[in-house]
Amino acid sequence: MGQKFYQKASVQVVMVTGIVAIVIAAGQIWFAHSNVKVENRKLNRDIQILRDDLAKSNGEVQRLETLLTPFRTIALERYAGPEGEALRKLASKIAEIESQIETTKRLAEPAVLILDGVDIKPVTEGFEAIVKFRPSKNQPVPKITITAQLPVASQARILELKQVPPAGGTLAVFNVRKGINPDGKAAMWQCNPSGIGPAWFSLTVSQPTKALIELDCGPKPFEIDIQTQNKSVQATP
Repeated sequence: MGQKFYQKASVQVVMVTGIVAIVIAAGQIWFAHSNVKVENRKLNRDIQILRDDLAKSNGEVQRLETLLTPFRTIALERYAGPEGEALRKLASKIAEIESQIETTKRLAEPAVLILDGVDIKPVTEGFEAIVKFRPSKNQPVPKITITAQLPVASQARILELKQVPPAGGTLAVFNVRKGINPDGKAAMWQCNPSGIGPAWFSLTVSQPTKALIELDCGPKPFEIDIQTQNKSVQATP
C-alpha cells in the first residue's frame, strides 16, 4: 500500500516538474517571440524613415534640377564644350559679377569712422582718455555723435567730453552740441565735420573707471578701462 502511494507520488512529482518545465519553456518562447515582434516593428519604422528621407532627397534633387535648367540653357548657349565645363564657366562668371557688385556697394557706402586706438593718462582732475578714430575712406563723415556712459555703481564722474586736434592735423567742425548729465554718468558730443581726416575725442573722468563709448557713424559700442597707462579696448557685442 505504502509503496504504491510513493510510486504514485513520484509520478505526480515528475508530471508537475514536466509541466513546470513546459510552462517555463513556453514563457521563454513567448518572450523571445515578443522581442522579435518589437524588433520587427522597430525595423519597419526605420525602413519607413529611410523611405521618407529618400523621398525627400528625390524631391530636393528634382527641385535643384528645375532651378538648374535655365542656367544649363544659358551655359550651353554662351560657352562651348561639354555641359559640365560650360556650367563651370558660367559659375565663374557669376562669382566675378557678384564680386564687382560687392565692390560697388562698398564704394557707394558712406564713410564711417574706424577706431584707431585709445591713449590714457593721468591729469590734474583725474584721468583722460583720448579716443582716436580715422575715416574708412577719403570722404567726409556727414555727422558725428559720440556718447560716453559710466557704470551706475562707479564713483567716478565725467568732467568733460570734447573734440581734440589729432596729432599732426586738424578737423574743423560746426554745429557743435554737447552736454553732460547732472549725475556725471553720461555725456554727449555732436558735430558736423567740414573736412576729411581723423577725429579724436577727449574724455576726462574724476577717477579710474570703465566707460562705454558709442558712435553713430562708427564701430559697435565698445568699453574702455580708464586707468593709469591702461590702453585696453574691449569690444561690446
